[in-house]
Amino acid sequence: MGTNWPINKSTICGRLSLHTYICTNVRNGHGLHPAPNHKETPKLFRKRTYLTIHPMATATTPTGSLRIETIYPNHNWSQICLNLHEAWIPDMIRSVCYTEIHDIMPTKQRLHRIAHTNTDRCDKCGQIDTLIHRVTDCGAGKDIWNWTQALLAMMLNKRPQHIHADWILRPYFHTTPLQKHGAILWILAHRVYYRTQCDTQTSLQDYADFLGRARWKAQNKDTHKNNLGTICR
Repeated sequence: MGTNWPINKSTICGRLSLHTYICTNVRNGHGLHPAPNHKETPKLFRKRTYLTIHPMATATTPTGSLRIETIYPNHNWSQICLNLHEAWIPDMIRSVCYTEIHDIMPTKQRLHRIAHTNTDRCDKCGQIDTLIHRVTDCGAGKDIWNWTQALLAMMLNKRPQHIHADWILRPYFHTTPLQKHGAILWILAHRVYYRTQCDTQTSLQDYADFLGRARWKAQNKDTHKNNLGTICR
């Protein structure tokens, strides 16, 4: 498999460029891996090439935090990522929640900042079109959020004012038992999807109907899986 490079990561990042590092190792006799020969399969050659290039790339590229982590450093990002990964939601809703959590959803405020639109105002109400505005304020957003706060407060045995809007944008919380935790994540994720992908002028009753249809689909999917398992057995 050839000779590995004696890589000193601090030396590479601190004092030497990648080109200087390569030239130094070749001059010292370490060199690159030899060219393929008739005794080596293409698969082994590709593997040796990867083992040569990968240390070079990782040694010269320092790892850093995500942009959103530097903006909100006080949040528990490991728990946020875990909640997003383990939430009992369809992949379509998970992808929407990903863009919302990482603050890359194309709101008017974001598009105006990068000169892709002439205004940062909401088309529906004229307020600044931020993500929190879409989710909790615009149209029937306040009524839906108040209803959601009351529902989660009842589930967690808390006062509604203790249910923060940050839970929607960045779900950094963890509750027990697991079923209750999953149910709260399910409610918040569907709320994000409904308020960002559907018409924001719909009413609280429309939102309740949406949740009912989502639960009906989820139950039918689980029933279908159970029936398939029974048939297979």
